[in-house]
Amino acid sequence: GALGVVDSRIALTGATLRADAFAATGDADVDVSSGTPRVTAALEVDGLDIEALAAALASRPARPVAATAPADESAAPPSPQRAAQAAWSDEPIAFDGLRAVDADVRIRLSDARYRGLVLDRGDLSLRLDGGVARVEAADGALAGGTVAATATVDGSGETLGIDYALDAAGVSVRPLLVAFADTDELSGRLDFSMRGASVGTSPNALVSGLNGDGALTLADGALAGLELEGVDIAGLLHRAVASIIDEPGDGPPRTVFDSLHGAFSVANGEVVNEDMVARAPLFGLSGSGRASLPRRTVDYRVVATLAARSGGDNILAGIPIPVGISGPWTEVEYEVAWDGVLAAVASDPARVAALPAGVAIGAAELGIELPAGLVGGVLEAVGEALSRSAGAGAPAEDGGQSPSLPLPIPDPVELLGDLLGR
Repeated sequence: GALGVVDSRIALTGATLRADAFAATGDADVDVSSGTPRVTAALEVDGLDIEALAAALASRPARPVAATAPADESAAPPSPQRAAQAAWSDEPIAFDGLRAVDADVRIRLSDARYRGLVLDRGDLSLRLDGGVARVEAADGALAGGTVAATATVDGSGETLGIDYALDAAGVSVRPLLVAFADTDELSGRLDFSMRGASVGTSPNALVSGLNGDGALTLADGALAGLELEGVDIAGLLHRAVASIIDEPGDGPPRTVFDSLHGAFSVANGEVVNEDMVARAPLFGLSGSGRASLPRRTVDYRVVATLAARSGGDNILAGIPIPVGISGPWTEVEYEVAWDGVLAAVASDPARVAALPAGVAIGAAELGIELPAGLVGGVLEAVGEALSRSAGAGAPAEDGGQSPSLPLPIPDPVELLGDLLGR
């Protein structure tokens, strides 16, 4: 390109830059006539490889870091709860650099990539004036859909203010998850929107003061190979509701659903959702709960309901199956409320007659009394299991073991496998 200097202005026109991670062309201008330098640029960037660029920047020699006192290795490690609570720093954010320069930069992106995620095109603009930065992304074509976003960072005063907005439509979920979460277990088309704002001087203050809202809809989705604590949930659903499964050849079974929708609000960093609904041909999900961003915890409840299917195993059809999801983000726990589920099953003799024997025993241990006169050999199986329980409890009048003897409470995961024909 051509470099020119006129008075207090430096101009670069027709510039071309080629690197391993991108190629760029455009014009740039730096004006230092006032107390604050002003940068103006218009660039076209093609073939940007964000991962390669980040690796190149990371390979630069690090700045020397001041020595600090060694950590006290004898101190007890913090609990997961305290570690989660301490995750957000209270160190002040240095944002005075926002006032060091003004800028008006416009970038036209094409074929930008990050770990297989492709942004076919997009217009980015950065305006920085008096310590207030505004970033806008428009006309973005991402993963088969469209995306637009704006964000403002206000460092003109003594505290830092942020606000943001993001809208996405028809974006394919799988490449997003591969790029940012190293998983390809969920697919579908995503519509997503969110708005938010906060004020603070530290990361903890910004998170704790965040307010906003949002909504998402996932259409034509499929769940494949999902495991929860080692349990193949998609496989269990595959066996339970086989008629709604799409067979992907030699790969794992996929649980297909028509739509998933939910809205959320954020008040002082507390995210609340009360209307999550997922619909599929033969099952439905609903959910509600909250996630605390400041404390990094979640408390959520999902209710699954299987619909009856012709000629199928309908032991659980129509019975709500509640699943609690709670704890710190580092150690989330899942708990199925099987007592209520089995109590509902026990009220229907036809369902109980079809139960596997192991589930019948588990129901008794959860304090659920099964009705008498069952068919299908359930009572016989319970009696055989009780008679094999050596040394437990006092002899009954006929010399056998009492049917009220304590038995090992079944593991919920194994119980779930029995219920769904694992």
